[in-house]
Amino acid sequence: MIYQKVFKGFFLVVMGASVLSAQADVTGIWVVQGDQKVTVEYRDPQSVRLNFNGGASVLINQGRPYLLQETAQGWRVLDIDQIKQQMDMALSAMPIQLPRLSARSPKLTQPIVEMKDAGRSEVVAGIKGQVYEVKLTYPDGRVTKDEAVLATDPRLASLQDALTKIAKANVQNIPGGHIPIPEAVEHVQGKGILRYGSQMRLEKLNDAAIDSNRFELPAPPTTLGLSKALTGGH
Repeated sequence: MIYQKVFKGFFLVVMGASVLSAQADVTGIWVVQGDQKVTVEYRDPQSVRLNFNGGASVLINQGRPYLLQETAQGWRVLDIDQIKQQMDMALSAMPIQLPRLSARSPKLTQPIVEMKDAGRSEVVAGIKGQVYEVKLTYPDGRVTKDEAVLATDPRLASLQDALTKIAKANVQNIPGGHIPIPEAVEHVQGKGILRYGSQMRLEKLNDAAIDSNRFELPAPPTTLGLSKALTGGH
């Protein structure tokens, strides 16, 4: 009986910790390109929301990416994978065959990323990080260099996972889906970004609970025809 009580108590502690871990909400706010702000809300890999451009959002709901656009008539929800498939259909019908934009296709300009420890640290938003020199070499020969401040804070790691997932959704190819985040951000692994050059800087990080409604679709997805898919519904 004593063994059973001890085991039961241990089981409840473990289960309680798992629930807390699963509900480890975290929100990060970055200032990008001077004065714009990007907010990332993260609950788990299936529940992520990125807000940008004063109203538009990218939502990962049950693992599937959506573009949310706030209009005078209410929210418009676009299924990103569906739109890219429709765009592929339109492109395949053109006389000149262009690369497809579907989520299954790799990016056409994937750079080679090199990162070197600069040997110094920097504090951003109250969090200490290590400075790295970042070099991106593109297939066409272009080279960009900048520096990034990275940290191992587990909350930042969750947000980095969110940024990577959204980048992989390739939403940049969807009209109205341009996210003002440096391309190198999606190539950082194992750490979180505090700062990237002068283009992106963490302003605030908190782990307060997030309303579950933030991770739900505000309206049913809108079905677009081929022509509207190419223009984002306009």
